[in-house]
Amino acid sequence: MTIVHLTMVSIAIAVSFSMSLGRFDSGAPATLRERAWGGVADLLLFPLYTVSRALNLHLGRLDHLLLFANSLLWGIAIYWLGTALFRRRPRSTPNR
Repeated sequence: MTIVHLTMVSIAIAVSFSMSLGRFDSGAPATLRERAWGGVADLLLFPLYTVSRALNLHLGRLDHLLLFANSLLWGIAIYWLGTALFRRRPRSTPNR
């Protein structure tokens, strides 16, 4: 799940960046699609990356490590949630 999350974050950032670069010289406002991709990226970067930016922590090259740790946290949370929701419960036997 961590790799899937990391891939999704990378795609969302790349698409959002390329869309904003396309309108860079024109000064036009962001389109709905561009804002949506930016929102997806912001959502997927929550909590570690967003908190580090809010606290103005710039880690330089270690930002990539923070991005991976964020994806690892999401992967663990999704795994834990999946096991909690889909845990097999023992069948109850009818009373006779």
